[in-house]
Amino acid sequence: MKLSNMRLSIIVFTLLTLISCNRQEECVVLNFGEEITLTNETLVCIDGAEYTLIALDDRCCCGCTCVWEGQFVLDFLDSEENTVYSFQERMLEENLEPPFGTSMAIVEINDAGDCGGQVNIDQIKFSILINN
Repeated sequence: MKLSNMRLSIIVFTLLTLISCNRQEECVVLNFGEEITLTNETLVCIDGAEYTLIALDDRCCCGCTCVWEGQFVLDFLDSEENTVYSFQERMLEENLEPPFGTSMAIVEINDAGDCGGQVNIDQIKFSILINN
């Protein structure tokens, strides 16, 4: 009797492990021409393809003397973690046309604090707009 309870426990544990390992992150759908708010490491779906948004805080740190104030950079990575597109907040002339639309813009940045390193990047909210 104890042996069959042990087997049942092992089977239940194995099934729960398999179910939790196969659970995929929910994909946030970005529609062209609609503003959407995202955070760092969000899985996004744009025109049928999946990307992971990686936000980088490249601003001047608090209390530092800097020649340039810095900027936020938003990278879109594919499933193999290759950077497909990189968007620079201030150096707009460096931004190429995204592979998933004709243009992209950061509409608003919330909860960022006044200088780099002040706030955890995962807490900052980026409102973006992608046009087709």
